[in-house]
Amino acid sequence: MSTRNRLILFAVVFVLLYAAVHLVTGFERWFIDGLTVPTAAWAINTLGLSAETAVASGSRLVVPGGGLNVLQGCEGLDVLGLWLAATAASPLTARGKWLAWTVGTAIVFTLNQVRLLSLFHLYRAHRQWFGEAHSLWWPLALVALVWALFALWQRGFGLRPDTPPHGQVPA
Repeated sequence: MSTRNRLILFAVVFVLLYAAVHLVTGFERWFIDGLTVPTAAWAINTLGLSAETAVASGSRLVVPGGGLNVLQGCEGLDVLGLWLAATAASPLTARGKWLAWTVGTAIVFTLNQVRLLSLFHLYRAHRQWFGEAHSLWWPLALVALVWALFALWQRGFGLRPDTPPHGQVPA
């Protein structure tokens, strides 16, 4: 598959995933309320990040003294969509893609949880840094980390950006 076709496939897969997340009724709400926030509350309590117990209440991490409200866009599905689209368009084998989708999804989810835990800490201890970390630094960091993960994954499967796909001769 040519580089142009891979780029088109990436764009199509990303747009379809993005549309599906927003059109499938209740999926994003379930992902936030049923998975992202309860996992963050568990991690806060397990890691001792708060003297008070964190409780998941819908999209809110509730803690005396200030918690977080995890809104749409803060659950990491957009970055996960980038990962899934990039690996779908990559020259990986079918096995490599399935491995990337399963292991990579867990890694991207974990990275977003680290993001949420750090934002929780910043909001409670260094509120002046929260806004910039939330809207600028963490979004950039997540995209960079997913790009780095993709590059490492490709290299782990013997694919390098400077070599043509199988069957193609460099120009």
